Amino acid sequence: MFYAAGRVSSVDVKRTGNAGIITATLHVFIALLVAFGVRAYLWLVFPHVIFLHEADAIAYIGIARNIIENFSISNAIHFPPFYPALIALSSLVAGNYESGARWASILAGAGMVVPLYLACRQLMSSRAAFCAALLAAGFDQFVDYSLQPITQASYGALIALGVWLGLRCIGKPAPALLAAFGLTSAAIYLTRPEGILFFAFNFPLLVYAICKDTGELKGRLKRILVLSAGFLIPFFWYVSFLKQSTGHWSLSGKSGVTSIGVDASLKLLPGGLTYGEAVAGTVGISNLFPGIAAFIKTYLTQLGKFALVAYSVVPVLVFLLAVAGMALLVSEVLRRERGARLNALCPLVLFLSPLIMLAPVMAFDKISVTPGYILPFFMVVLCCCAKGIAWLESLLGEKIEKPASIPAVLKKIFPWRFWQVCCCPGTCFFPSIKEYPVTSFNSWAPSRIFCCGRPGTGFCTTRIKAPN
Repeated sequence: MFYAAGRVSSVDVKRTGNAGIITATLHVFIALLVAFGVRAYLWLVFPHVIFLHEADAIAYIGIARNIIENFSISNAIHFPPFYPALIALSSLVAGNYESGARWASILAGAGMVVPLYLACRQLMSSRAAFCAALLAAGFDQFVDYSLQPITQASYGALIALGVWLGLRCIGKPAPALLAAFGLTSAAIYLTRPEGILFFAFNFPLLVYAICKDTGELKGRLKRILVLSAGFLIPFFWYVSFLKQSTGHWSLSGKSGVTSIGVDASLKLLPGGLTYGEAVAGTVGISNLFPGIAAFIKTYLTQLGKFALVAYSVVPVLVFLLAVAGMALLVSEVLRRERGARLNALCPLVLFLSPLIMLAPVMAFDKISVTPGYILPFFMVVLCCCAKGIAWLESLLGEKIEKPASIPAVLKKIFPWRFWQVCCCPGTCFFPSIKEYPVTSFNSWAPSRIFCCGRPGTGFCTTRIKAPN
């Protein structure tokens, strides 16, 4: 059986008994309450706003309306149907499509802290996992996208759920868990087409776990078939629909030729050529190198933009703690005996897969324009930061062993070191709300502005509230 680096053993679980379950339940409840409270309050403050991707929201609502009225996804070509299906379900309760779309994002964004906590708990202590959940509950980009009727909040929640299920599958590849992982991976793809990379990267890890855990060949094949079917059935259902609607095979209906769900007609290379155009018509391997060199140059440029986005959003202190947390996770794998390192490495690679899956996508234009395109990166950073915070707290000797009073009990539950880190000047947790005069809309009076991101970097998200 697999055990992730830093994960408690079954003996430790039995020893802790109900106390560990109660603590985990309390942590999840508090994080979920904070996440939902912040998002619900800001939605009440900003009931109707203008977004950067408001046109996308209109398209999602149009698909949701078609699902409700005609029970059809005939217009879910440019955008996949999973998030519009969530809007359709939410609108039945909310009473209108706009509120349904916002509620779908709010509930997904707030609910993300639950699988995020459970995933971190597979690799970290409960205290570090609680830190990660609280960081995600108040991180400004997660809050911002949770209020927008677009896919980012649902995409992040599904990825967190997929990581937790994947870690469970590595520990014990039961057919039910494998099917759930496959279906979740399919939902990730049906939310954003580049989400197919999540299943593509993690499928070999789970196959290795199945082969390691299951002795009989028949049992291995059965579990691999269950895992594959959970993903491939929804995947081929939507791809077949796209084939019927567009006349060609594609992962997305955004254009006639697509790659990883991103419009391949985008000009990716210097000189206004796509990578396909740059290498098309070349004869011989020597003529291929100029195209590859241009591709590498563009990729490095995209990485530079990626770094700028990360700098604009992630405080330096949080980033340094994340680096420390990442180093701790890797060191826990390296400290294992040589024969057990691979078993400990698989859960860590799956845990980091939301970050790894961005590598091929970064080769395409527009990916690094806004933080929404690299939202999985922030998820990994916050989790590693929580690991670093827990390490720093234990290093400073501030962990209370025998709480004897109510303040001490509260300090045992709440990692105060977390609050000192995330609330220090210059950080970007819990978005700021300020009054600014609005001049770009003549019919609007001075209104409140919702700001996220480091000032002066050009990545400050603004959302403007119309007067009542």
